[in-house]
Amino acid sequence: MKRITILMVVCLATMVARAQSDDFGIWTSIEVQKKIDKKWSAGFETEFRLQDNAKELERWTAGVSGVYKPTKWLKFEAGYKFIRYYTLAETKGKVTKYLDDDELEPKNIKIRTSDSYWNSRHRVFLSATLHKKFGNFEVSLREQGQYNFRPETSMSRYGMKYMLNEWDSEVVDSRKDLSEIDTVKSKSTFHLRSRLQVEYDKKGLKWKPFASVEMYNGGDNFGIDKMRYTAGVEYKINKKHSVEVYYRYQHKSSADNGESAFNTVKNFTDDSGTPVFDLTNTNYDPSFFGRNDRSTHVLGFDYKFKF
Repeated sequence: MKRITILMVVCLATMVARAQSDDFGIWTSIEVQKKIDKKWSAGFETEFRLQDNAKELERWTAGVSGVYKPTKWLKFEAGYKFIRYYTLAETKGKVTKYLDDDELEPKNIKIRTSDSYWNSRHRVFLSATLHKKFGNFEVSLREQGQYNFRPETSMSRYGMKYMLNEWDSEVVDSRKDLSEIDTVKSKSTFHLRSRLQVEYDKKGLKWKPFASVEMYNGGDNFGIDKMRYTAGVEYKINKKHSVEVYYRYQHKSSADNGESAFNTVKNFTDDSGTPVFDLTNTNYDPSFFGRNDRSTHVLGFDYKFKF
């Protein structure tokens, strides 16, 4: 019975989490652009993002770029970004073996808890954007290739293993010392980002509404990792200053981390804040289930200065 209870709890928690685990974030950026001549310009941009319902800093970035515009309908851009990324503490579980061939009942469940930590990332990118006017509407298609490198870093991590057999359930505690340091290995990734955007750009109008959809392709199988849907408005204060406000819905595919429904398990704590790993206890908080693949609602604010 205990084995069946564990299975039911994991399944139920996963389904509930998918409805409750959407995050809310606030993204802000400041961009400065310098026009060199009719075809060339250079820029600097810094950005801050809040996560976990806008309670925690997710990342900050600083980058430089150069833009070459040979014609009115074509633009090329290349640049570099330094990204400082904050990973929240999380607990993941993975079923490593099942009792029967049809894989309906888990046998071994491994749980790993990682403390929060900072890491750095380096990004270089190259993009090409096509523009076309249709009356007061402007349609653009941007294709951007980006290469990311995450250097090796250290963090605190410990784990526990649940071993189940056909007759009863056994729990094998394999927790490490909380102060033990593990290494997060360096990693390189490549993504192709495709964005289609529509703007309403009427001459003499300071307000410019826009909407876009963007698709990220990458990973081992070069599948769709992420989708972004954005709607907002840009306000031109004058020739040099403008501000932008937008709403963005971002969803990461479950294929991004290659995990099944059993593979994410949230730890919960007792009154003293000590982590407890009893999967049969229903007093858990499922809000962090699927942290790696949950959806995010974003409220964004951008400021641009051109000279």
